[in-house]
Amino acid sequence: KRELWVRSLDADQAQPLGGTEGARAPFWSPDSRSIAYFANGKLFRVEAARGRPQVLCDVRENGGGAWSRDGVILFGGPEGLHRVSAQGGTPELATKIDQKEEAHRWPYFLPDGRHFIFLGDAQTTENHHIRIGSLDSQETQILFSAVTRVAYSPPGYLVYVNQGALVAHPFDAKSMKLTGD
Repeated sequence: KRELWVRSLDADQAQPLGGTEGARAPFWSPDSRSIAYFANGKLFRVEAARGRPQVLCDVRENGGGAWSRDGVILFGGPEGLHRVSAQGGTPELATKIDQKEEAHRWPYFLPDGRHFIFLGDAQTTENHHIRIGSLDSQETQILFSAVTRVAYSPPGYLVYVNQGALVAHPFDAKSMKLTGD
């Protein structure tokens, strides 16, 4: 059966987290004490040290998620990214998809905790984009064309896969711009 397992780096064995059956697309809290995941049309959180899963909200699909240090969770879906408190509640739309897009997926928070990057998913390759957004507005901007997940890596890179190769693209997290090749 599909469920979450956790292993401390100083332990030899992994242990299952009870009650996490059907878990998909897990992601960590910023303090690494909790894990959020999707299962059975819901977003859950569970304490990594053997907590009981807590339902945060209903979801339409598991389009990936990200958890900010301020307790905001973003998750992907066909209407755009949604935001919800890490304590649970009613999700609100955080981004709006463009006409040629079909979903926003795989958000990743940038170091300031307010801005995030994500995949603007579409039916045709040329309409897939890595976008940047902010918790302060539903408006987003295209950074570059790609069909991949993307993550930020200190001291200043966006890391993603391009044509089968792992790429680290210089990125200035203050100006929110790509800075080189």
